[in-house]
Amino acid sequence: MSLPKTKVVILGQDPYHTRDVADGLAFSTESQNPFPSLKNIFQRNA
Repeated sequence: MSLPKTKVVILGQDPYHTRDVADGLAFSTESQNPFPSLKNIFQRNA
């Protein structure tokens, strides 16, 4: 993706500090229940 086409940038720190939770995408997990960090992002962007 090129910078001129970028619409939104989400910055975060330590999305998941629990071992084996992250799946390689920022703030993404294989869990069906979103973690607090992701819930906060959803609330702020609603």
